[in-house]
Amino acid sequence: MDITVIVCTYNRSESLAATLTALAQQKVGDLTWELIVVDNNSRDNTREIVDNFARDASFPVRYQFEGRQGLCWARNTGIANASGEIIAFTDDDVQPEESWVSKTVLAM
Repeated sequence: MDITVIVCTYNRSESLAATLTALAQQKVGDLTWELIVVDNNSRDNTREIVDNFARDASFPVRYQFEGRQGLCWARNTGIANASGEIIAFTDDDVQPEESWVSKTVLAM
């Protein structure tokens, strides 16, 4: 796996949905990549949003729950479950441009 993208989220399912849509548009060529969404104890429909997205994604998508509140806990959970040689983070309210994943790998 070339890269793991990790999105940590907390009660932001609406903006997360837009982030996931943007990630689905990534142009990666021959790169292999996965997405891990770490739910940091949300009380909204985050799990449903991720599960629905994962069903149709053309790349592996995993949902991880982290009950200990705090970004450091969420990021560490994502890192512990990552398979990629490179780990990249983006936020649940960001819509990365379609070349973000490939440019991140090329920069390394």
